[in-house]
Amino acid sequence: MENITEKRNEAEFEKAAKTGGGRKKKTVLIVWISVVLVICAASLLLLKNPELFDKEAGNIKVTGSNGFYDWFYEADFSLALEDHESYPEYLELDRYLYYKNGSETVGVIDKNRDSFGDEVLFFEKYFKTVIDGDHEAYNEMFTEAYLNTYGEKEAFTPQMVYGMQIEEVYENETDGVLTYGFDVDYKIFQNNGTFRDDIYSDASRTLYIEINDASGEFKIDVLKYYVYAADE
Repeated sequence: MENITEKRNEAEFEKAAKTGGGRKKKTVLIVWISVVLVICAASLLLLKNPELFDKEAGNIKVTGSNGFYDWFYEADFSLALEDHESYPEYLELDRYLYYKNGSETVGVIDKNRDSFGDEVLFFEKYFKTVIDGDHEAYNEMFTEAYLNTYGEKEAFTPQMVYGMQIEEVYENETDGVLTYGFDVDYKIFQNNGTFRDDIYSDASRTLYIEINDASGEFKIDVLKYYVYAADE
């Protein structure tokens, strides 16, 4: 009699254990399904209402563009870069212009400025217009043919440009007109997108800039981005 009772108790215990394990698995599954449903609902809400995702963190602004979210700092047209005390982090960055010639890279500074040709010194003026936020002077650095094709650059704020490097990759003279092609790299500290909206802050994307002196002074006739497989 005792054996029968013990066996029955054991059978009931095993049944209870199996039932309890099944309930735990079912509970975990329900929790996971609930989490997935919440994530999907939130994602759908943000896609249909991107303005809900717009926010400001300090002076960093998040804005939706073409289905992606790009980080740009808030534009400030009153920015005065000559006020050095306001931008100590920017002042610590390398703000010299460098000219790369083969394996040699040389900084363009007061001591050696006379050793460079006008085609190199042109880029000092170019970057000055960008740093100053002077879109009128910037547009004057382009040929009439370029402006007729692509239009003038709209107003942009002073840009905290650094890491500037140019490398001559092309040179030609035809009928007395000199043409130079340069690969141009630089970065923008706290980029606000008013001048370059194709790169993030502290990122770089190589430009190809071609200048000629057909007008009597060097002007930009070609400005384009290198296109890599990932961009296509």
